Amino acid sequence: MADKKKTEETANLPEARKSLLPHLPSSTQVREIFQQNLEGIEPAFEVVKVPAGGGLSWTVPTLEGEESRKELAGVILDHYPVRAYWEHEYGKDGSSAPPACSSIDGIRGVGNPGGECAKCPKNEWQSGKDGRGKACRQKHRVFLYAPEFEGFLPFLVVLPTMSATKKYEGSIATYAVKLTSRLKPLSSVTSRLKLTEDKNQDGIKYSKVQFFMGEELAPDDMEKVKHLIAFLKPAMRQKPIGAEEYDNEDTIATTGAAPVEKEPWEKP
Repeated sequence: MADKKKTEETANLPEARKSLLPHLPSSTQVREIFQQNLEGIEPAFEVVKVPAGGGLSWTVPTLEGEESRKELAGVILDHYPVRAYWEHEYGKDGSSAPPACSSIDGIRGVGNPGGECAKCPKNEWQSGKDGRGKACRQKHRVFLYAPEFEGFLPFLVVLPTMSATKKYEGSIATYAVKLTSRLKPLSSVTSRLKLTEDKNQDGIKYSKVQFFMGEELAPDDMEKVKHLIAFLKPAMRQKPIGAEEYDNEDTIATTGAAPVEKEPWEKP
């Protein structure tokens, strides 16, 4: 009778969640690797950009070369907005150099003109080329650990202006608010990043990113991710903005008129 009761109790226990990150090293392994390999060296992050012209496939750098993917999947370790101002269009007059002014916190710019971003004339609508958009571009950095690919350093997925600032179903703002309302940290689930096509007011196509929740992580995975974030946080938050994060897609996508702002949870 006692054995029968024990069997029934065991059957009612929740099934252990399977690891979704089997190749993610333990905190001890990460610490040892960092100490041995990266003494005085900042980790480098491979950049993945949104394709131009309404493209619906990601181009992902791998050890074997670039690969095309319809979807990116992984765990978001960190994300935040940044701003950058280049005096010239990309690819012209030395624009591959660092930006003239940039802000890693999105609040205060360093360089020329520098100062408070909120009061900067380069941050005003219609200050961009031909009176379109803003001269200072706001982007959004997403550090995505993608277990499908080798290594444990995350990709730096760069969201262009329209994906970084526009509120729509699946935008980074909408997605973050939905997870927050369910008390789920972004790092406690896998996220799926898809591309969709949109058009600006002139009918020109551009690509934007949609975020979707995948699966919840097992407790052991969450603990490993927590330690990985702790090790990488300084590097993720201090990475200078470079030309590899710049493109002309923002110029194509943005328009001269200021967008109608909606709350992140409202549909466009």
